[in-house]
Amino acid sequence: MLFDGRDLLKWVGDGSQAPRWKVANGYMEVVPDTSSLWTKEQFGDCQLHVEWAAPAQVQGDGQGRGNSGVILMGRYEVQVLDCYENATYADGGAAAIYGQEPPLVNCCRKPGAWQEYDIVFRRPHFGEGGKLTKPAFLTVFHNGVVVHHDSVLFGPMSFETRQHYQAHPDKQPLLLQNHGNPVRYRNLWIRPLSEEDGRDSGAALERCQTELASWPWKVNDTQRPRPPVVAPGAEGSPPADASVLFEGGNLAQWAAGAAAKVSDGSLVVKGELRTKDAFGDCQVHVEWTGSAKRAGLRFLDRYEVQLDDPLAAIRRLCPPLALAARGSRQQQTCDLVFSRARSAEEGRPGRHAHLTVLVNGVLVQDAVLPGVPTNQPARPVLLRDDAGSVRFRNVWARELAR
Repeated sequence: MLFDGRDLLKWVGDGSQAPRWKVANGYMEVVPDTSSLWTKEQFGDCQLHVEWAAPAQVQGDGQGRGNSGVILMGRYEVQVLDCYENATYADGGAAAIYGQEPPLVNCCRKPGAWQEYDIVFRRPHFGEGGKLTKPAFLTVFHNGVVVHHDSVLFGPMSFETRQHYQAHPDKQPLLLQNHGNPVRYRNLWIRPLSEEDGRDSGAALERCQTELASWPWKVNDTQRPRPPVVAPGAEGSPPADASVLFEGGNLAQWAAGAAAKVSDGSLVVKGELRTKDAFGDCQVHVEWTGSAKRAGLRFLDRYEVQLDDPLAAIRRLCPPLALAARGSRQQQTCDLVFSRARSAEEGRPGRHAHLTVLVNGVLVQDAVLPGVPTNQPARPVLLRDDAGSVRFRNVWARELAR
């Protein structure tokens, strides 16, 4: 736990000076004309949870409104900015990988409202002479909506001019930026991750170099299209662009075939149930109770995430990174993000399929899936429960804008 609402004992200011941000009512708040904050502990690969709020009283516009930043290793920034009805350049908005990649969608809440980032960070690797051998990668959820999935980083954050990788230690502090606006933070926690992420270093480096060589945008390019606005839902509720597959009513979004019924507002399935719609790159959210015997969610009729034991294993491929299941009588929540494989085309390298899974807020899969990269058509999502012992609720899915 980096900040539990009580003190700044795990933080220092610039040059290891004492931190001078305000702490009150369970949050810390940026104090203008003081330094940024750095964690005393250092981190490499990690899952990071951050809650933040821009000032309720709106002052300024563009980059001058509720500006701060979550900067991993002091170099790689996920932007914090009040982007609710506030236009700015695309790669500088809320949840942007600053100076490089806009979020897939803008799902900011109103000024003063608490917002959440869930960040999965894979650090860069360097070899002899400081040469880059594998770039950094980021997956980011903003208010429960995935806005980056397995995005490759071209280098550290930069303003107007692109900066290239420079060798640095395997672990470095996390930085919260003071940009002069009284942004608030609360409930910050971090989990180190195993560095065995399944990515082939050569393929990852080729992808980074090829994407950068063909990149059409300048840093902070004002001509770059801004991401579409998507209103986030309340906690666990679907965002505005989601297809609601089941919300306690009927089975209208599912194809006939399996023995399925609605019981007391829950979906009970015995066998396999497929969505009517096909999905390619997508995010799926599902909640359930009960003890699953043999149940799962399957993508492209190929990759199945187990909802039985061990929870969130990719059947026959990958064990879970962590065990995050609650008791069988408690509600389980799962967010899955799937990106299809891509074949090489027009000078761009092929990409393997990638699957990220959070169970009860904990990262349990961040898997590069095996197989020769080839373009895979969208297919229905399959929900399976062989025993009919699980009660599903609040199931939704959304296509990822690319």
